Amino acid sequence: MPRPSAPAVVFRGKGTSVPDSEMLTSRDRTLYSSPVADMPNPKVPPWLVVAAQKGGDAVLQQLGVLVLASAAASLVSSFVWGRMSDQSSRRVLALSGGIAALALAAMVGLSLAGLAGQVWAAPLVLFVLMLAYHGVRQGRSTYLVDMAPKDRRAGYAATANLSIGLILLATGLFGGGLGAMSPDWALAGFALMAAAGGALALTLKEGEAA
Repeated sequence: MPRPSAPAVVFRGKGTSVPDSEMLTSRDRTLYSSPVADMPNPKVPPWLVVAAQKGGDAVLQQLGVLVLASAAASLVSSFVWGRMSDQSSRRVLALSGGIAALALAAMVGLSLAGLAGQVWAAPLVLFVLMLAYHGVRQGRSTYLVDMAPKDRRAGYAATANLSIGLILLATGLFGGGLGAMSPDWALAGFALMAAAGGALALTLKEGEAA
């Protein structure tokens, strides 16, 4: 029996269009996206919750609000990052890294000021952080598709996904070590990593010009 075809997804770089015969299927898009990006949404970073809990147990009663904040960021992100990633996915990656670093640093500041337990603090920081996360997700997949030669995209995607998996393992160990001292240390470490990632993105060539 013929296998039903998957919905087609069109990726466009700056000033380019993809003919129907070269459209990427949803299976292709899954191949080019990272393991983290394909996890079920919404997400609530654990260290952010732990830091907010320092201000009291009220944050545990706000988990529903945190989930809504994460879902809202997922909804808004497509409007924020979609067109921008078509113009320059490199700038999207850099901007997302900077925004993530600021959000994490803000949570550390709120925690040190004793405001992390306020009803608005964790949801607001989470919204901004997840907005940045989806920017990284969008920018990464668009950059990979734009810069990789058509006949080598699968190999590029496999290498990128393997690298992401190894980085996630190292990051988990890094965050766990810092978190053993304090959740603020873990958030500060992740903020530095996000800032470094955003700065590194600025050194990339424009994928749309490839």
